[in-house]
Amino acid sequence: MSDSPETRLSLLLRLRDRTDGEAWSRFVDLYGPLVYGLARRRGLGDADAADRMQEVLLAVSRGVERFDPSRGPFRKWLHTVAMNKIRSFWKRQGREPETGADLEAVADTADPDERWELEYRQRLFAAAVERVRPETDPTHWRVFWLAAVEAKPGAVVAAECGVKVEQVYVIRQRVRQKIAATIAEFEEE
Repeated sequence: MSDSPETRLSLLLRLRDRTDGEAWSRFVDLYGPLVYGLARRRGLGDADAADRMQEVLLAVSRGVERFDPSRGPFRKWLHTVAMNKIRSFWKRQGREPETGADLEAVADTADPDERWELEYRQRLFAAAVERVRPETDPTHWRVFWLAAVEAKPGAVVAAECGVKVEQVYVIRQRVRQKIAATIAEFEEE
């Protein structure tokens, strides 16, 4: 987790103001799906995972004032809070996850911290896409998606979208830069 930027202290400071709706909205949009996905991978059903996500968000709202960045990264703290809520759920149920398998080993072939970080990065990308796509010409978006995400060859993309091959690479790079700038903006908040 040390190779990627940490959650910006400015966002965490803004979260201490429970009336800062914009900060909380950004936080929930970014971290809610991450916590929900973790709960689902640990064997919880849809409704139970959604409930654990709410519990974690509530715990963050109550505990963000006490979070000390000198003690470690925020996302690691959040992961610990989420895992504690999930473990408490299974303990209250008096049983193990329904599969009976070691869900940690099955769901996470990589280190759980690496998996959590990968999902965070994916969520950041998805949030940036949600913001950039409406601001992008539909043809340019299709060019970007086919070339960058689906990794189709430039000639194929050009033929499908009715642009020159050279334009494919220029458009792909420009949209990629917009997405990267948006991700950086999210991380600076």
